[in-house]
Amino acid sequence: MQKLSYGGTITLREGTNLRPKRPGVVILFWVTAWFNGKAVSVHDRTVSTASAYEPPLRQLCGDDWDPHFDQAHERLIERGLVKSQSRGENV
Repeated sequence: MQKLSYGGTITLREGTNLRPKRPGVVILFWVTAWFNGKAVSVHDRTVSTASAYEPPLRQLCGDDWDPHFDQAHERLIERGLVKSQSRGENV
């Protein structure tokens, strides 16, 4: 399981140049929602930044996660938008 961590801030210009496809947009939506206080259901329990550490990305995305999201997640890691515990990054 990978722990979720936001990789930093980007400007509007940088974000426009990223041109993520739908899976990347969905992942970034859930990451942004989490860090802006959105509560999510994980294992029939409602959690948020106020009550829990970051859930694994697949749990955060819930039913929106599709198998092809793995590649989109890797691209986001490579671009520095999210960090990966499996790569030894401080998450």
